[in-house]
Amino acid sequence: MENSEGVLPDINPSKNEGIKIKLDEKYSHLFGIETAIVYNQYPKLGTIRVYRGINNFTSESLDNQTSNMMRFIDQNRDIKTSQEIAPIVETIAQEPTLQNYQKLIDESKKISLNNFIIETPHPFYQDFRSNLIIQHQHAIRGDVGSSPWVATTTDPFEAFNSTGVNLGAILIIDVSEDRITIDSHTDENEVLINGYIKREEISQVLLVDKKKVTKTVTDEEKSKELVNLTKELTNHHS
Repeated sequence: MENSEGVLPDINPSKNEGIKIKLDEKYSHLFGIETAIVYNQYPKLGTIRVYRGINNFTSESLDNQTSNMMRFIDQNRDIKTSQEIAPIVETIAQEPTLQNYQKLIDESKKISLNNFIIETPHPFYQDFRSNLIIQHQHAIRGDVGSSPWVATTTDPFEAFNSTGVNLGAILIIDVSEDRITIDSHTDENEVLINGYIKREEISQVLLVDKKKVTKTVTDEEKSKELVNLTKELTNHHS
């Protein structure tokens, strides 16, 4: 696993520059993964590592990993993201109360975003937090909705299965524990990031093109190889 000069150089995260690394051919055969982009080689202390699979990876993808609650529909009926409400949405994710949600409604009206209307609570989940969790479970990724969390997983293979058929990506994310929510109603591997994924929390990106997969093995073997790859990216150095 090497870059064009054969060595993985030191990476300065403050410059927001990634280093592209060409991977061993076996990862292309197994996953359609030929290239990794490394922004931070080593996880910071006090963080946990999670993964997120995305479709149609573009240069804007890393700055657009937001919860549904941060999205709105503009006058052209296009879905957009409002960074102005990010602090309030993150607060709601950390402290999901009706009072905090009212602050979001008040702020959204100030900036002419009027779509933040929470759905009727499920009769079995009358408290506000549980209602948001249930809505998160039914949320459509990339759509407008009432979930203040971004879904990630502790299983890289699960993230791989969430990538698109064409050029997708697996985001390798190192996030501090005070930025996450773990709930008993969610999937056992699911970790909810509060509000949005910060750019500096994305340590590495695996570019996925499933059309290039040529080798068929069991899911168990694939999962093992993908875990090995993520370890290689962290442990490999000059």
